Amino acid sequence: MNRTISVKGEGRLSAAPDLVTLSLTVSVLDKDYAAASDKTAAQTDSLKSALLKAGLGAGALKTAAYRVNTEYESEYVDNRYINKFAGYRCTHSLTAEFALDMKLLNAVLTAVAGSGAEPEISVSFSVSEPESLQSELLARAAVDARTKAKALCAASGAELGEIVRINCGAVPPVMTSNTEYAMSRDCLKAVGAAPRAADIDPADIDLRAEAVFVWEIK
Repeated sequence: MNRTISVKGEGRLSAAPDLVTLSLTVSVLDKDYAAASDKTAAQTDSLKSALLKAGLGAGALKTAAYRVNTEYESEYVDNRYINKFAGYRCTHSLTAEFALDMKLLNAVLTAVAGSGAEPEISVSFSVSEPESLQSELLARAAVDARTKAKALCAASGAELGEIVRINCGAVPPVMTSNTEYAMSRDCLKAVGAAPRAADIDPADIDLRAEAVFVWEIK
């Protein structure tokens, strides 16, 4: 039976984010279904126009989710609580992606604030080419494993032979900075059409991947 050595290699790297994902969620409650839908559509149109004026191309804003639900509120009547119909909740979640540019981001947020729409806002920072980072992580894991395997063989008087098997661990599917940026509808109303430019420097993205390599040893 051939002797083997199994070594886990680890790849690590840090990447500076170069992509902004802007998430906007419009939510309208109305007892009339058509009115809820129309108000949501009007706010969505306002946001699309605002982003276009801010410098993003036509069609930059994409739908991530569209939901309509009924809502009820609890009311105390005749010594008991009853559920009373509150209305139809229409929610439209939208996203826009663009290259990391703080001037453009602040211009977009200013445009959104002045659009008349009242969305919830969140911003995330990620990388535009995750595949190349995944490849680099695995390459570093391979180098790390071979370095460890050679050191072990040298210490034990063995010689590293042909590779027998590679078991690749999970590679991070989402490469997003831990930096968080969010703004509620109430805050958006408060800042008005000219919010102060946010001084944001997104944190680098720390990535890690593992793979197990098996070699014959002589």
